[in-house]
Amino acid sequence: MGASTEISSGRRSVVRGWSKDIHAAYPQLHGVLYGSSMNAYREAVALYERGASALPTRPVLHEPLTHPGLRDDLERFKDDLGFGLIP
Repeated sequence: MGASTEISSGRRSVVRGWSKDIHAAYPQLHGVLYGSSMNAYREAVALYERGASALPTRPVLHEPLTHPGLRDDLERFKDDLGFGLIP
C-alpha cells in the first residue's frame, strides 16, 4: 500500500488511526503485515477481528516458557531479537 515506515515505529495513536482507515477501506482484509518495530529484519502481523478464522481454535502446543523442550527455540529467538533470557 506504500505506507510509511511509521506504521511500525510511529506514534501509536497515529498508527491506530491508519489501521482503522485501512479496516474500513478494505473489508476483505483480515489483517495487516508490517515491519516489526523490534527487529527490522522481521515482519509482524496485526489481525482484525474478522481474521479470527485464520487462527486455530485450540493451540498446537501449550507449555510454559520454562519447559525444557522450548529452550533451543527461545535461545534462537532471543539471539534474533537481541534479547536476553532470565534463567
